[in-house]
Amino acid sequence: MKFNQILKERGYHTALMTTFSFDPISYQNVSLVALNFHGCRNQALLTDTKMFNRAISEMGIPSLAGRRYHIAKRRMPFGSFHPKIILQLGRDRGRAVIGSANLTSAGMSGNVEACSLLRYDAENSYSAGIFRAVLDYIEHHADPSDPTMQRAIKQALRDSPWLRETPSEHLAQLPDGSRIGFLCEVDRPIADQFFDFIGADSIKRLIVVAPFQDGDLAAISKLREMLSVNNVWLIPDLSEQSFRKQTSDAFPWLNVCSAAALGVEPEYRRRLHAKLVIAEGESFDYVMTGSSNASMPGLFRSGIDGNAEANVVRTMTAGTAILSMQRPLGDCLETPLKPDQYVYRMRSGDNFSSGDEGFDGGYVDFEQVTMRWRPPPNEFPASEIMFFNDDGGEVLTVDASIMRNTWAEIPDKLTESEIEIRYARVAKAGGEVSEPIPVAFVNEIKKNARPPQSGSLKRQLEAIEGADSIEELFETISKLSILNYKEMEAAEKRKAGHKTGGGAGDDKDDGPEENKDADLSEGFLDVSDALVDSHGNTEDRAIILDSLRLSLNQFTAMMLFRIKSSEEEMSTLEASVISQEEKDVTEPDGDTRNTQGDDDAEDDKSETTAPKLRKLTSTPQKRNALKSFIGDLYDREADLRKAIALKRPNIEMAPDHCLLFELVVQMIIRTAALDGAKEATAEFPFPPLSNEKHGGWVRMLSKCISSHASYFADPQLLSSDLEDDQLSALATLAASCQLMILAIQKYPVTKPVSGPLMESILRFEKCRSSSMQAGSRSLITFQKFLNGLERHEVFVRMTDGLRR
Repeated sequence: MKFNQILKERGYHTALMTTFSFDPISYQNVSLVALNFHGCRNQALLTDTKMFNRAISEMGIPSLAGRRYHIAKRRMPFGSFHPKIILQLGRDRGRAVIGSANLTSAGMSGNVEACSLLRYDAENSYSAGIFRAVLDYIEHHADPSDPTMQRAIKQALRDSPWLRETPSEHLAQLPDGSRIGFLCEVDRPIADQFFDFIGADSIKRLIVVAPFQDGDLAAISKLREMLSVNNVWLIPDLSEQSFRKQTSDAFPWLNVCSAAALGVEPEYRRRLHAKLVIAEGESFDYVMTGSSNASMPGLFRSGIDGNAEANVVRTMTAGTAILSMQRPLGDCLETPLKPDQYVYRMRSGDNFSSGDEGFDGGYVDFEQVTMRWRPPPNEFPASEIMFFNDDGGEVLTVDASIMRNTWAEIPDKLTESEIEIRYARVAKAGGEVSEPIPVAFVNEIKKNARPPQSGSLKRQLEAIEGADSIEELFETISKLSILNYKEMEAAEKRKAGHKTGGGAGDDKDDGPEENKDADLSEGFLDVSDALVDSHGNTEDRAIILDSLRLSLNQFTAMMLFRIKSSEEEMSTLEASVISQEEKDVTEPDGDTRNTQGDDDAEDDKSETTAPKLRKLTSTPQKRNALKSFIGDLYDREADLRKAIALKRPNIEMAPDHCLLFELVVQMIIRTAALDGAKEATAEFPFPPLSNEKHGGWVRMLSKCISSHASYFADPQLLSSDLEDDQLSALATLAASCQLMILAIQKYPVTKPVSGPLMESILRFEKCRSSSMQAGSRSLITFQKFLNGLERHEVFVRMTDGLRR
């Protein structure tokens, strides 16, 4: 198996990888180039924390990490993160390489390794469940708070329709009657699962190939006892072994053989790194390849107290396993290891440790106009975070408490230097400095993870991402979006015309003169998931939706930054410098809460009336900026309710409509969460309740979610196979309903607001709970989105504020 050839196969959009050791130079110069060139752009890898820190201390942070691909670290509590997996996924196929090879130059081309190659396609459909099990295993070890890793996994599922609905299965039966299984340490030790796979078959001989063993050969002894076999053959590396000759001589059932026939050479010129177990039985041969060494941490401990390991086991016709190997394993069994070839290893390979290694500093993420530091699991008292460029020069130092698990605004002086940042370090209060920290530029990785695009799709993305204002962006969306009712009707007519072959009597709406913008909207209006050409180029609605979400979030961040800057400026001015006349204009006449009267009467107020903010110490420009922000927000909410009114029966909410809904809710809640739930002040200029047209997040969010809750309270819709964007909108709606219930309990909300709202919420929740089937993908995905929202810092802050 040649890795450089395997990675050059087309048809895969995602590569999710795990490794114990990582060589960034080899990966970026070989693997990354091969994957990118052949269309596999969504790349993320998990590596052992200690080994990664060791690698970057010697070679430095990889230049393209955090921009072209994502690196995530994994620390096991009492062992090593040791699996070696390359999982590649495509729209109609999958490929998994599971074995002993690390993502290093030695692992990819130098060592003698043992790997299993699994495929999913039309001829190998039996393996779908195993592929889902491998993906679930990677997700199990991924940090749920790592947005880039979670995005890579979500994109992998979204772009692999065959995998989305597939349940996880660790065992599968092949058409020829043989079996195959994926073994990992999550629930039980690897050896126990291997024993169960063999079942009642009687084992005649056990062959173990492994470069690392226990010093007392405990794992091999225990495996022999478990399988009740008295004939064991061990093939270790020639360079060094983990046991002494007198130790192996003490076991009469053990035969230690030379690996020379495999092409292994001593003195580290070519090492044996393969991990292979063959149990020859009466009925079948059982072959296990993977990452587990012949050691207790690798074979007999679970993920709680041992290594993370991944292996593939399969049955073969009895007596054929040795002959089926690509290398002459049989010749090794005929060559005993000579006494002078025993070289005792002074350290273990399963749990690397070094007394002089620095401490791990966690991660730094950049997204939009914000940055965040995620500390490692073993928290420590950090004082500051230092950012460095390619030359090792310090760009900026930031107080660590500002960024600890919280998105903080990027300082102005860092914005221009962001492109130069290569890595960061964390300093403890005593002055000790961490190993270099990978920096993930979330938006840049998102863009680079997109599959190759056609010219038409590129033009659509450029139109979305090139918008200079929120108004221009919404104008672009209206051209692309199914929200444009007339365009949707015209598209359906065009589609019907194409199916029937068209004709001279077709409506003018179908003609090219009346639809010059048609190619702008085809990405949204085409009901197919994707159009893939012969080169693997993909026009996918999901790519456009990702682009929309990116741009919408960018504008959200910019607008929130603008309003927060205005608040900070306003709060620095003293009320004493304002004339009494200014106070009379800006102070409210009384309580801003709307406790009486018909809520709908508020719309009759003059559109030019500005929100009245108590203690508003601001210039007219600042007041206008604030008014513009709230006005934009109100207009977006009105647009959504208008779109709801245009819906037709049996038409699902479009994915782009879901995005708009999430944007508006996000803007309203983030603005309301700026300072708990107070009355209107200079520090909190967005009151919970208001008589003004543009004021009051409770009223605005109430109208928005009432319309959507009524729309989604449809059993037929909720019981259908919903897309991820629809499920994300559902979760946003459910979380917003929880906030609104708390708001109604806290504030004396008028019945015209609270009555329809509670009715919509109760109808929606009742319909959702009865329509979404237990255990279904839709319910699981919905719950995952909802859990993420409930843990989100903004929702937590808002909920806590309402409960006080």
